[in-house]
Amino acid sequence: MTNVLKRQVRTRKLIATAILSAMSYVLSTVFVFPNMAPFQHFIDVLAAVLLGPGYATAAAIMTGLARMGFEGRPATSVVSILVAPALAAILYRLSGKIYMAVIGEVVGVGLFGALFSYPVMKLIYGLDLHHFYFYIPFFIPSALVGAVLGGWVLYLLNHGQLAKMQQSFGTQLDE
Repeated sequence: MTNVLKRQVRTRKLIATAILSAMSYVLSTVFVFPNMAPFQHFIDVLAAVLLGPGYATAAAIMTGLARMGFEGRPATSVVSILVAPALAAILYRLSGKIYMAVIGEVVGVGLFGALFSYPVMKLIYGLDLHHFYFYIPFFIPSALVGAVLGGWVLYLLNHGQLAKMQQSFGTQLDE
């Protein structure tokens, strides 16, 4: 791949990252579910499969920071999504299966993100949380709904369009 082509691919990925982050924020703002952000996880799965771990994580962090800054959400908006997009992308890359990206997102947010959020909320915000697993039952349903929806959309795209989209971002799986 030439330097010019590499720059074009990198530029496409940066633009897609910004667009996906904006879509995630807008969808989470328009379609409100109490204490849930399923569209964050929907976009995380799309970004993981289309863009790879680094760009997917960047999109998720930008969305979380926007939610914190504009909506006054707590730090769990960022902490809970630090692992999930990368885990989803890595599992997808290793397996080539969309459902593995879904599992990566659900486990990344529902387990790791929930566990990482506990010390942040207890130590920084001073909340009296009784158990280290406090956030797990809150994060899993949101992650599950959004990740399954994202997986379903990718499954529908998988009949021809997904490979073309991945190729344009330089993230296609080697067959």
